[in-house]
Amino acid sequence: MNKTMEEWIALYEKKTGEEFKRDERFVLFYLPEKGFCEVAATGKMAIMGQVSGDGRFWRNFTEKLARKLNLKVCGTIACRKEVKAWIRLFGFKIDKIDEENGLKRYYCTNKKNGGWYIMTEFLCKGGHKHCYVTWEVKADEI
Repeated sequence: MNKTMEEWIALYEKKTGEEFKRDERFVLFYLPEKGFCEVAATGKMAIMGQVSGDGRFWRNFTEKLARKLNLKVCGTIACRKEVKAWIRLFGFKIDKIDEENGLKRYYCTNKKNGGWYIMTEFLCKGGHKHCYVTWEVKADEI
């Protein structure tokens, strides 16, 4: 369903509980039918910033961009509460879970291509758990 940028921002704010603040270090991509995604590239990885809309589309979009830049890793921060649902949604299976001080690290494998995926919990202001997420970008998926 097509939405204006303002409608996607409202959805982002409702789901995350955080105000959308444009980060100029990232390039902002917006498609009315898919939502928006901020993307930046370092010398080592492509990073997804704030995202609203079709998460799988934006993950694939960022991976394609990473391949064009010859980058082998993507990363983002996940603020979703349902970590295991997030992992399944993006096509990974959990191989191992470590826990330290009540925070978990999920080691996963991509069901489609065998690539690695790591999700590490951390505490935000107010005690909310979010996750650092990094995953392998396979060159053969062009």
